[in-house]
Order: sequence, then C-alpha cells, then structure tokens
Amino acid sequence: MTIINNQLSHLEVSGLVKLTQTTPELEYLFRHALVQDAAYASLLNADRRQLHQTIGETLETLYPDRLDGLSALLGHHFALAGDDRRAYGYFIQAGDTAVSSGANKEAIAHYSNALELARKIDADSEEWITVYGRLGRALELDSQFKQAIALYEEMERFALLRQDPALELASLTAGIAILAIPTAVADQPRALITGERALALARTLHDQEMEARILWQMSLAYVYNGNIEESIVFGERGLKLARTLNLRQQIAQSLHDLGSHSYTYSARLGKSLSALEEAAQAWRDFDNLPMLADCLTSASVSHTFVANYAEGIAMSTEAMKISLAIDNVWGQAYSGFKIGMAYWDQGNPALAISTATHCISLARSANFIAPATVTRADLALMYAFLGDNERSLATIHSVAEYTTLYTAMDLSLGIMAQIYLMQGLVEEAEKTIARKVDLPAQKQWPLFFVYLAIAECQLSLAQKKYEQALMQTTALLIDLRHYGIKAYIPAALHLQGFAHLGLGNLEMAYQQWQAALAGAMTIGGRWMQWQILATLSEYTDDTAEKQRLRTEAQALIAYIAERTPPDLREMFLKRPFVRAVFD
Repeated sequence: MTIINNQLSHLEVSGLVKLTQTTPELEYLFRHALVQDAAYASLLNADRRQLHQTIGETLETLYPDRLDGLSALLGHHFALAGDDRRAYGYFIQAGDTAVSSGANKEAIAHYSNALELARKIDADSEEWITVYGRLGRALELDSQFKQAIALYEEMERFALLRQDPALELASLTAGIAILAIPTAVADQPRALITGERALALARTLHDQEMEARILWQMSLAYVYNGNIEESIVFGERGLKLARTLNLRQQIAQSLHDLGSHSYTYSARLGKSLSALEEAAQAWRDFDNLPMLADCLTSASVSHTFVANYAEGIAMSTEAMKISLAIDNVWGQAYSGFKIGMAYWDQGNPALAISTATHCISLARSANFIAPATVTRADLALMYAFLGDNERSLATIHSVAEYTTLYTAMDLSLGIMAQIYLMQGLVEEAEKTIARKVDLPAQKQWPLFFVYLAIAECQLSLAQKKYEQALMQTTALLIDLRHYGIKAYIPAALHLQGFAHLGLGNLEMAYQQWQAALAGAMTIGGRWMQWQILATLSEYTDDTAEKQRLRTEAQALIAYIAERTPPDLREMFLKRPFVRAVFD
C-alpha cells in the first residue's frame, strides 16, 4: 500500500493526477482527459480487459450492498472486460434502477447496452423478452412512441426468425397498448387485430397470465375505438382471470384502466372511483409512483364530474407532486387534465386558466393528445365566459389540429357552438352543431357529449323553440342524474327554467331556477350561482327579494373578478349580463 501511495504522490507532483477527496477513501482524477486517454491507450488489449475485470470484481466484493447504485458502472467495466453475460445482467439492473427513479433516458441507454450484449451471449427466450420489453417500456415512458413501435416490430421479426412463439407473443402484446391509447402512433383497429392474434397465440401456449394482459390491452383498444361496452366486457374478463390467478400487478392495471377509461367515459362514476381506489392502494403497496400519479389524476377527473371538488383537487395536487418528483412530464400534464374546471366552477378563473394552460404546454412536450384537445376546449370556454371572444374562438378552432378522435371533436363542436351563441351568432352555432359526428357510440360516451347536449338546448332557446328546448333539457337532466354528473345539473336546470319561461309558465321557471341555485350552492359552484341569482332577481316582483338576490350575485361577481387574470378582468366586468347585475 505504501508503494501505491508513493506512486500516486509522484504522479500528483508530476501534475498528471490530482487528489479530489480523502474520505471515505482516497480518490484521484487525471488532470486532463488527454492524459487519461494516453494512459489507457498505452495498455495492451489483454491488460485492459483484465484491469476492467479486476475493477468490476473488486467493486462487487467491496460493496455487496450497493450493487444497485453501482450497476451501470459494473456493466461498463464487465462489458469492456469481455464478460458479456455479467455485463448484460448489470445493465438490465441499471435500467430497472433508472426507471424506478423516473430517469427514463438513462434507462433507455442502459437497456440499449443490454440489447447489444444479448446478441453476444446467445440469450435465451426469457432474456430476449426481458430486454426488448423493458427497453420498449422505457421508450414509452419517455414518450418515444414511434421508436417503441419500431422496436416491437423488430422484436416480432426476430421472434419469427428464431421460430420462438413465446417471444412472438411478447412482441405482439408489447405494442397493443400504445396503439390503443391516444398517442402519435395511435391505431385502434391495428391494436384490435394484433390483440386477436396475440389472444389466439396465448391460448395455444396455455399462457393464462399473458391472456389476462391481452384482455386488458384489448379493453383499452375498444375504449378508443368508440366501443365502451366491449371495453368493459374485455376489461372485466381480464380482471376476473387476473384475480383467479392472483396476478396482483395485472389486477391493479386492469382496475386502473377500467376506472380511468371504461367506467369513467361511460359515466359509471361510482364504479370508476371504487376501482381507482383499489388500484391506487395497490400502486402505493408496489411503490409504483408513475402509476400512482396516473391513478390519482383519473380519480380526480371522476371527482370533478360528480362535483366533489375538494377531493378532486387534493388528488390532482398529489399527482402533480409525485410527477414532478420523478420528472414524469406525461404525469404532470395529466394531473391538470380536467381539474381546471373544478377551479373554474369554484370561482377562480386565474387558477383555472393557469392550470389548463400549463397542462396544454406539458401535453405538447409529452405528445399527449387528450389534454391538448379536451383541456384546450375547456380553456376556450373559459375565455368565452370571461368575454375574450377572439381568444376563445382561436383556441377552440385549434383543437382540430390535435385530434381525429370523434369524441374530442364533438366535444369541441359543442363548446364552439356555445361560444357562438354567447356572441349572438345563432346561425354559426347551428352550422357548428350540424357538423357533429352523431354516431351510435355517442351514447356510450356521456362525459364527452355533455357540452354538445347543452349547446343544443341553448340553440333551441335562442331560436325560441321552447317545446324542443324543454324536451332536450328534460332528456339531459335524466342523463345527468342517471350518471351522477352533478357538476352540470345546475346549468341544465337553469336552461330548463328558460324553456318554461318561453312557454309562459313563470312559476315553473322560477321553481327550476331555485332548484338550480340549491344545486349550485350544494356543490360550491360559484360561477353558476351568480348567474342563477341574477336570473331570479330579474323575474321576482318582490323588491326586497330582488335587492337581496342582486346583492348576493354582486358579491359573487366581485369574488370571481378578484380571482380573474388582470388582462381578462375588465372584459368580464364589461359583459352585458354582468353589467346588468349592477345597473
């Protein structure tokens, strides 16, 4: 040891190396990279390999409890030593460690190294499945969906070349989910065709675990292909099989997506929240932070529609904190997906707009289509309510640039029609509503067609078709109550009151407005409260009651104005409907 210390001191004095730390151990670095390169190049190849082998084995011996943290370094040394099998294992371990901490790009690099080594070690089927599958998943987590699909296609070709049905099954299964969900490579028909092939192969191989996984993935494909009922059938079949086999991870995943997609989009909100609660606990138990954040956001969406705003905001906030901690941009974007509307209904436009705007910006970075469409449409409606007609129309027209999904398109058409009606452009609103897709599958997606249904009611009122408006609002209220979509009931009751008024029944209109006010107060919906109070004040003959109602409406308007962005506050206060409350 004395000889080594003397040699190191000599090198330090010569200016070739420098001492960087003394504790817990001595550490030296070359003063210049060129010196390091020259020293390394002077070694014979055999000596280099032996040196790397010795370093790797010494690290293993000295730090047996720190191998996770050292796995990338160990993989590097053993790869340069030519110990390819040991290097393969450490790069897989390094990739797993990086994924668990949200370092997706590092994971991609480590798994890519492992894939190169797999070609050298005559990897078996399970090893190929592992390295291809984990590299593909890391690419997905990093929103590199085209690269992931290309990798899975390469995996399938390799499986067919090897005549390896297990590897072929894994390759087919790997790509179904990202073809199913709204990404830059979405192709739901292809996902379903691939799913049928994979399902047949899984049954041939008697692989029930893979069968449960495929059923879950096909459930996702059916969701975004517009067939919610089939999605629920496949999802529940997969969940039942996973429970039978006690596949805890698959149980959590199936519950997660049934709750996030199939149950939520079909407005089975009670089942959605129940499934997501069980899934969230499982993700906490597994310490799977990306999935926990996703699950919490999905639950926040359902809570928003049932007007449990406090619960929804709390879950969205926790999801954002988790996603920030693990640097998951997709999770950050999703956490703001619908929660802006909760802030809006509570009377905080500034927070609603900033949340939605930030969500849309993050969604663009993550290639995440849903927030770039649905949240963008919500934002357009916020601008319209505040009186910024130019920005609202520009925002809603831009939605078409981001989606071909008929669900998001009809949602945007409903909002576009409402914006036109706020501006008195009845003919434009009618033309917009006439562009709706009007597919039978719409009835399976009630959450996405609320805006369109409201726009149709508003159009009938604007055209003085009061009988039609009454029928439309009655049907809308039946659906909202059936599905438990409490957030929109006050607005629907408010519209129905105007239908009764148009038919000459002021007493019935007043009753509906009072019911609307009670509903808005129950859920804490300040935005609807002031509008309903203003309407009630306009149609009462009791002077004292009129003043009370106007005073309450004025106080709510002042509350909202204080929480409106400065550049929009004046527009809001100048809206004729708002000014009328103060005249």
